Amino acid sequence: MQHDDRNVRDELERVLRRLDAVAASARNEFVDGSSSYDAASMAVIRMAALLEDSATSKLADRLTEDEVRGIRTMRNIAAHGGYVGMDDDVLWRAVTVQLPQLVRGLLADE
Repeated sequence: MQHDDRNVRDELERVLRRLDAVAASARNEFVDGSSSYDAASMAVIRMAALLEDSATSKLADRLTEDEVRGIRTMRNIAAHGGYVGMDDDVLWRAVTVQLPQLVRGLLADE
């Protein structure tokens, strides 16, 4: 069990490093195909995977239904190449403010 907890913490830290790198980039460079957009997409995909993996699904129990639903929605957008109506400002705020706060909260609770 301790090994699983360490793996979850390590993955949360990797997600947070990606999100911090995105936040350190310029907003005007955050466009589909840029390295910051790709890092944001990977962070969201990995975070969603943590919530869905049977070994780490207890992590989802520490979040609200809205938080879990939001992460899954962002993952679907990232995994399927975005949607025509996707607002990059909404995604930017999610990956530079909301998701980092959520991940930091999960790490603090460990």
